[in-house]
Amino acid sequence: MHLHEAARALDAQAVGPDVAFDSVSTDSRSLPAGALFVALRGERFTAMEVMQQAPGEDPRYISVSGAPLVDDGGRAVAGRKVREDGLMARKFDDLPGGIQAIVLVVVAVALAGFTFWYFALPESSQLENLQQQVKKLRSENDRNEAFKRDQTEYLNRIAQLSEQLNTLQSIVPDQPATDVFVRSIYDTGTTSDVHIRTFISQPLVTKQLYVEMPFRLHLDGTYYRLLQFFDRLAHGQRIVTVSNLTLGGAEGGGMGSYKVSPEETVGANCVITTYYNRPAPETPAKGKAPRK
Repeated sequence: MHLHEAARALDAQAVGPDVAFDSVSTDSRSLPAGALFVALRGERFTAMEVMQQAPGEDPRYISVSGAPLVDDGGRAVAGRKVREDGLMARKFDDLPGGIQAIVLVVVAVALAGFTFWYFALPESSQLENLQQQVKKLRSENDRNEAFKRDQTEYLNRIAQLSEQLNTLQSIVPDQPATDVFVRSIYDTGTTSDVHIRTFISQPLVTKQLYVEMPFRLHLDGTYYRLLQFFDRLAHGQRIVTVSNLTLGGAEGGGMGSYKVSPEETVGANCVITTYYNRPAPETPAKGKAPRK
């Protein structure tokens, strides 16, 4: 038989030429020529240590306890890689069940660690960031919802204040609106059946926040018609005050020529005054001297 054939049968690695052998021995003391020596590990010594002392002209060696061996002449030649305790494992299926289980557990743990480190951990960090963003958005949404609940109340208050401002501006307007005021006085006189014989504008009187706009009037009509006229002025939309009121006969006192009806019994002279807001003074821009 040849060394390469024995190596293939034993699943070992053949090194060197394919020499022939005709016997097998484990005892180096009685090793004949042409024999295959199998080196075994003993309790007190290892056959590998005495392999070089084996008699015979052309010994062939094979070790079952270590790496392949080669003799001094480079002829030796067969060996196989085995575990230190001399047990040989050709395939994973040849390992004992306990060892297989341990190997599988280790591989599974390694794969789980790899998966967690390269996949689960980054995803976990990303998920935490997304959760923080969701929390922040929910907080902002809660604030927006609170503002939305108050929005209706704010809009109602703004509408009420706007209405009050419009009312105040109609009572004390920002502009004199002289033509509108004069027309309203004549309309009130016509509605009350009172004749306005004189309507003369007087000098304006400027106060701190408003301006007085007085007019001197002469009226005639019945006593009750005059009362109705002044009552309607008092309940008008724009503020009007009556001062310097004097009563007398219906004849005379007015401007121009006119005819007094026999039913008109009372003539009145008075000053009616209305008001408008004083414009705010212009504030000079910074860095510019006020005009003189």
